[in-house]
Amino acid sequence: MLVNLLPLAVAILSAFAVVYFVWGVVLFIAQTSSDQAREDGKQRMFWGIVALFVLVSVWGLVVLLQTIIGVDGTSTPTAPQTAYITLQNNYLS
Repeated sequence: MLVNLLPLAVAILSAFAVVYFVWGVVLFIAQTSSDQAREDGKQRMFWGIVALFVLVSVWGLVVLLQTIIGVDGTSTPTAPQTAYITLQNNYLS
């Protein structure tokens, strides 16, 4: 159960970090007249990048340890596949 929630949690935290970074960019660009707002935007961009770096680094360490130990981890679900012939027949009909 916990193994299935970890990738979801990382994806959600990454999305929040990206939104926080973009929010900082918007503040930095939109508030050109206010030095305080520009500084706030810079801080948000900085901490958004730090959060993304930490998330990616920790995830990389987990994958590295799995590789060293020889554990497969969870199987990643694959996207549904469609045969090329089926697609070709749909477009020609």
